[in-house]
Amino acid sequence: MKTRHLAILLLLPLLANSQSNLGNEWIRPNQNYIKILTTEDGIYRVYGSEIITAGWELSQITPDNLQLFFLGKEMAIEVSVGNDGRFDEQDFIAFYGQRNKGFLDSLVYRPFSARMNAEQSLFSDESAYFLTEGTQTGKRVEKESLEDYPVRSYHIGQTSLNFKEQYSFNNIIGLLPNLQQSYYEEGEGWTGEFLSADSVSITKTIPFSGFVNNTGEKVNLMLQLNGRSGNVHRLSWDIDGISQDTLVFDHFDKHVVRIEVPENLIIDGKLNLTFYPIKNAEYDWFSITQIKLTYPQQITASDEYLNTNQATEIFWGGGELLNVKDPWSVSKPALRNTNQYALVGQSSYLINKGHKTPDRIEPFEFRNINSLANYYILTAPELKSGAEAFSGYRSSAAGGSYDTEILYTQELYDLFTYGFRNPLAINRFSEYVASQNETKFLFLLGRPVTFPDVLKEWQDQDLVPSLGYPGSDVLLTAGTGGKGPNVQDMATGRMNVTTNAEIINYLNKVKETEAQGIAQEWKKNVLHLSGGKSTFEIESLASMLKNIKPQAENGFLGGEVKEFRKKTFAEVEPVDITNEVNRGVGLITFAGHGSSNVIDLNIGYSSKNAAYDNKGKYPVMYFNGCGVGNVFYRYDPLTTDWLITPDKGAIAVFANSFWSYLFSTQVFLNSFYENLFVNPEAASLTLGELHMKVNEDLSILETNPFIKANMHQVVLQGDPAIRMFPLDAPDYVLYKDQDIILKATDTSKPLSQNDEILFETILGNFGKYDSTAVVDVELEIQTSESTDRYIQTILDFKRWDTLQFSVPASGVLEKVTFTANPQQTVQEISLENNTAELVINNWDEMGAGTSFPANLIPDIVAPLLSVKLDGRQVVNKDNVGKTAVLAISLIDENSFDNTNVLRASISADAGNLFIPLQLNVVFGETSNILLGTSNLNLEPGYYILRIQGEDASGNTLANPYFIEFSVSAERSQTEMTISPSPLITNQRDGLLTFKLVDIQKPRQVDYSIVDILGRVVIHEEVEAHIGQNEVSFSTKLMPPGTYFLKLMVDWRDETEVLNRMFFVH
Repeated sequence: MKTRHLAILLLLPLLANSQSNLGNEWIRPNQNYIKILTTEDGIYRVYGSEIITAGWELSQITPDNLQLFFLGKEMAIEVSVGNDGRFDEQDFIAFYGQRNKGFLDSLVYRPFSARMNAEQSLFSDESAYFLTEGTQTGKRVEKESLEDYPVRSYHIGQTSLNFKEQYSFNNIIGLLPNLQQSYYEEGEGWTGEFLSADSVSITKTIPFSGFVNNTGEKVNLMLQLNGRSGNVHRLSWDIDGISQDTLVFDHFDKHVVRIEVPENLIIDGKLNLTFYPIKNAEYDWFSITQIKLTYPQQITASDEYLNTNQATEIFWGGGELLNVKDPWSVSKPALRNTNQYALVGQSSYLINKGHKTPDRIEPFEFRNINSLANYYILTAPELKSGAEAFSGYRSSAAGGSYDTEILYTQELYDLFTYGFRNPLAINRFSEYVASQNETKFLFLLGRPVTFPDVLKEWQDQDLVPSLGYPGSDVLLTAGTGGKGPNVQDMATGRMNVTTNAEIINYLNKVKETEAQGIAQEWKKNVLHLSGGKSTFEIESLASMLKNIKPQAENGFLGGEVKEFRKKTFAEVEPVDITNEVNRGVGLITFAGHGSSNVIDLNIGYSSKNAAYDNKGKYPVMYFNGCGVGNVFYRYDPLTTDWLITPDKGAIAVFANSFWSYLFSTQVFLNSFYENLFVNPEAASLTLGELHMKVNEDLSILETNPFIKANMHQVVLQGDPAIRMFPLDAPDYVLYKDQDIILKATDTSKPLSQNDEILFETILGNFGKYDSTAVVDVELEIQTSESTDRYIQTILDFKRWDTLQFSVPASGVLEKVTFTANPQQTVQEISLENNTAELVINNWDEMGAGTSFPANLIPDIVAPLLSVKLDGRQVVNKDNVGKTAVLAISLIDENSFDNTNVLRASISADAGNLFIPLQLNVVFGETSNILLGTSNLNLEPGYYILRIQGEDASGNTLANPYFIEFSVSAERSQTEMTISPSPLITNQRDGLLTFKLVDIQKPRQVDYSIVDILGRVVIHEEVEAHIGQNEVSFSTKLMPPGTYFLKLMVDWRDETEVLNRMFFVH
């Protein structure tokens, strides 16, 4: 790892980033800390013995200098020491600790005021406190001053009903907004169960006790409701039968009501609130988040807090009282006489009924972060070895000589969110390391969890967090370093991994990709896949991709786009792209329906399909489909599989983490293609930088909420420092051993007797294509008499261009050399592959022909395929028997070299996993015919059969053969038809069609036709099979009249008889 020898301080106010609150300003780098964790409210004690366990030596402690910090501010504490003034094992510190109620949660909402439930944290119930020994006296609990206050026998009691059964935005329970932003928004959070406006009434009862009347204190009710459907909500309501003002609130918004309750309603120890919904829509749902009642209450020993509006003196003997209104400045009430306390107004006094023990006490050291690094890896301790391997590669010359730094998630929580689990820590870290002069990279190595229903419980699985729901890695660094609120400041990528082996699998693919050089011919291949579930959608999605096709083909890539589109209305339709992937594609773009596990034009999992074999040719993939990029839950995502599968799959994936909409998808994809293939300023960007550039360009449209959501919810999976496409310079390629062709200009004479010879070769450009650029090509001819050079200036081309020079012939030809860009006037990616040469040692033999090589006609015609099951060509979605025999023939105009070019595989799970079939392949009557057979033995179910083949020249089938069929576990009644209707005698044969469904074919099938007098006209046994059967019969012996056809099917255990009447005219 590349390191710097300099002092890096993470906290001092003199740092450049200290002008904004990063959450680390309170830390002092030369002090030791102990972290104390709590999950309940109460008074906690930490004993000297526990401090020893945390690694401190008590003899070195100055008790007066002990300090405790909470949320970056020093807290008042009690320090108990013996008469010797030393801090010993039995001595302790005491402090007021709390459960995390989401103290920082509002900072991840837009706006901050939108936070819905002020009692619940989104992320964790755990609060963190940091104990240290400072250089000056620490803050201590003080006693309040004694004043003369009226004596009262009551305090301000509080009864609160807090509801947290459901998360308001949950597509499993309840409804969602039509558009859901990734940042936490108005109405989002924990609330009660959804209530329907279909209910006649809904009653909630608030219990209370010890009400004291005639005190002059007000009885206040606070009610918070939450919309749970996208309409205006109207509720009439009453308090114990007394009608209140109608409640009106919008959509998913929170609605807070505060009213004063008349004393005459405070009876019977309870308050009944009854709601009468006024239905405004088919789905009119709402929920109750909180009901709080405050009232004058008699002081009793069972109270947990004593609350005051006014300064009061009370008589109290029920335990220690501590004023915790301000948690950082806890104080003790003044004592006038025994058990007579003076309580200040507007305060909340905790009744200490016993000291609590912290959940955990940990030794702790704050991490120094190298803010000058430019490639950060954020990971979890269990992924340390994988992260170190990746960091080592990226810091090496081969990996780009980055200044790398490995960080762990908890370190950022401790540094930037005061030890609290909150993804805001990553945003503050981004601001801390921000630079105006260079792009910084952030590689998130670890699985994230963002689904609210498990966000707290699955903390151990949330290895590297994302921000919001739906998850957004963009928002982790958005708004920092001077960027706008919707644009990331760090080029960010993620790997959804849980093991070091998965990291190494991916790292090996990155090394392999970058070692081969950026300019590779296969990267100019692009696949466009489009789905849809209706004619309109299929056409719209295909058209969307067709509109951006010119950018890939005519832009700097000079690519070739191959299109696959959905052909049926099936929910999921398999497509075979294995040949294209194996030959190499730079980019695969999909637009259609999807989920994290499947897309509607289903390419399947890379790991599960043995036919995928694209080692060293790993594409970038872009998925426009709902939730295809959702790596934020317990799924086994399709996209992750393509990345972590070793030696095949993909190198990077862009995909939506949630819903995708046609318009915003199209806008984003247009910008993506424009910047990737057309914009010269973006030609040299890495994938992470490209993602940033797209969002920067779209920020002018961010007032459109759909575009803004798409900006946040496109997730880049993979290393953000990968630069995939060679688009900043051309790379001309002439292979040293490639064919150089010689042709006679006068084909009536051999080459040696021609006055001019045509020299020809193929020049490649595997880099940038610029239609306005030119390049020189030189031909050098060395003969027994001289060495001559010829120059042609040609226009730039996309991929391949044929070079032809017609030059005078003289002497014995000895050597031919082609050189691209001979004067190196064009800046290229590489100059190492610019020459091809042909050394001629046998001109007498070569010159005797009219061309070299002798056979110049290429084989470009694909072979022909025929497939039968049980001797017939099966129609799609037919039935076949359990033991059907597969027979395949592959015919080409040229001979086959071997029998391995014919392959068959079968899927039993809708095309996700194809298993190779064992084929017996032999040559036919001639070597240009291959015959393959396989005896199937299938369990009942639905299957997809795939056949692939190629000829000796590598020409594959124009379209791989697919057929879908079923093997039935049970027999179905046979279906039979006769056509046409009516039949016409002597003009056309009749057609008997019947479908047999069972696990195996019947023992015998025959049919007979009789006329109206019962005379048998035809009786035949039929060679029938499971599935569709067709039998033709002649009408020559059938004069006009009425006839009866009987079909008999012997199923071994029973005979099925079907009768049908038909007419002949």
